[in-house]
Amino acid sequence: MRVAFYPTIASVLDSARPGHKLRWLGLFLFIIGFQFDLLAS
Repeated sequence: MRVAFYPTIASVLDSARPGHKLRWLGLFLFIIGFQFDLLAS
C-alpha cells in the first residue's frame, strides 16, 4: 500500500506540472456535480 501511494503523491506534486491531476479531478467532479444538480432540479 505504502509503496504504491508514494508514486501517486510524486506525480501530483511534480514540479513540472504542479497539481495537474488534481485540476483534472476537480474539473471532472465539477462537471459531475453540475449534472446531478441539473437532474435534481
